[in-house]
Amino acid sequence: MAAPRARARPRHHRHPALPLPDADESADLALWTGRLAYADPDWTLTSGPAHQPRPPETLVSEPGDACLVVAAVHHACDTLTSLGYAEREQIRAAGAAQRILVTTRSLPGTMDIPRAFAPALPGRIQSLVSAYDQTGQSAEEATAQVATIAAAIGAPSQVLTATRQAADPSHGTQPSRDRARRAQGAADSRRLAGEYQGLPGPVERTLHELGITNPELLQRGAVIDHAGKQLLIDAAADPGPRRTRPAPPR
Repeated sequence: MAAPRARARPRHHRHPALPLPDADESADLALWTGRLAYADPDWTLTSGPAHQPRPPETLVSEPGDACLVVAAVHHACDTLTSLGYAEREQIRAAGAAQRILVTTRSLPGTMDIPRAFAPALPGRIQSLVSAYDQTGQSAEEATAQVATIAAAIGAPSQVLTATRQAADPSHGTQPSRDRARRAQGAADSRRLAGEYQGLPGPVERTLHELGITNPELLQRGAVIDHAGKQLLIDAAADPGPRRTRPAPPR
């Protein structure tokens, strides 16, 4: 069976601080899966699902090839499920470590930060976590549907279903899985908020970087950070006149 050919996407040299090629590989996988499903050979990720599906006779030259096509789609959906949930955990960890940066201009005007970039606010991190979680859930639902077809026609990808069932005893009980997923999402949100609340402020963090271990000095640093945070809150609530914030240096 000849798989549909997808146009090669140009690769560019990356700056070390930019995301790893995993994002490009995930996009390629989604692109190839879409061009397998839709008749338009120029289908892209921005085209969306409102397109004519590929006629079945163009996918297989003989009935026996259907098992291979279903197995290919099954593997693609299963991979997207794993990638979605794995990226969700990476985003959560990077956000808790303040490794996700945004432009200072995108932050509220009350935050006067003299740098071009600053750590993203918890709300921005949580929106990213939710987006990846929804991606994983959508891919998981698609995988379940393809798995049903794979089992019905005896596709070789049935081993994926068996593997998932062995790893997750609750697999197949949809209501229980949905309740567990919602509970896990709520717990993750609370944990993310707790991680941000527990992070040291700039003064305490600098003391740690200097190797200071004196509890009294660290406590004084935490008090200074708390006072500075309260000062910013009070200043933001002050209805007095304000000057225009200068643009951050480039």
